[in-house]
Amino acid sequence: MTDRPRTPRVHAVARHKTILVVDDNPSMRAILAIWLNRFVHLPFRLHVLTARDGEEAWRILGVSRVDLLFANHHMPQTPGTQLIRRVKSSTRLRNVPCVLESIGELPGLAAEGLSCGADFVISLLNNDKSDLEFVLATALGVSPHTETDLGRNPHESVLTPQWWATSWNSSPL
Repeated sequence: MTDRPRTPRVHAVARHKTILVVDDNPSMRAILAIWLNRFVHLPFRLHVLTARDGEEAWRILGVSRVDLLFANHHMPQTPGTQLIRRVKSSTRLRNVPCVLESIGELPGLAAEGLSCGADFVISLLNNDKSDLEFVLATALGVSPHTETDLGRNPHESVLTPQWWATSWNSSPL
């Protein structure tokens, strides 16, 4: 019997991305967590953290590595816009993609999303899974095209910086 050096076994580590969902409505947090974990198809696993307000989210951001912040626009105490401004002004967190989310109409939200530094603004009014998938894929750096949304452009419930750069109208909304 020879004593050959043992080759260490390398275990594949599942690639995952961590998303922090911030919403004061417990039902909305639960719905988003379910959507993200069960119905959004991306080439990696999603780990979803939740916070009930901007202050709790800030504490989580202080101790956890977060790949994407998904913040509700209307929250008491610290609205999503204020949280995103805080994230974008932080040296450590400024590169975390931020999504400002609302169940309201999108045009009124566009100016606020742009001014706070949001990378995406999305309305969940129509509950369109492909819009959510598009935002997540683009924000997390993978191809946003899936079999269900090929050729479906633009995503009417999503505003991106590219939209702002090409379509922003100087007249008030």
